[in-house]
Amino acid sequence: SMNKHIYTHQNLLNSILLQLLNLTLTIDGVHWVASKPLFALIILSPKEFTNIQQLLINSQAHDEVKAKKAVEMCSRLMEGIAPNLTTENRDKFTSNVTIFRNEMK
Repeated sequence: SMNKHIYTHQNLLNSILLQLLNLTLTIDGVHWVASKPLFALIILSPKEFTNIQQLLINSQAHDEVKAKKAVEMCSRLMEGIAPNLTTENRDKFTSNVTIFRNEMK
């Protein structure tokens, strides 16, 4: 079944999730393309996404202002979005990713 397959390959999915988020934050223009698969992976792996957000926040711990901004932006990334792949949710997520990326620079 699909759930078994996803469970079996969870490390691969988590790695792809991390890489997509990294690309989104570091390479100009990628966020438009990466946001759709990133959103799907967040829905499939919400716990891993929470862990990745915490890593991002912790990476800013040396700078209190940046750390506060990272907390705020991570909480706003999924704001107003239901955990399903409707067009409305995907579009809202893409919009949130654009704001997230711009604010995290």
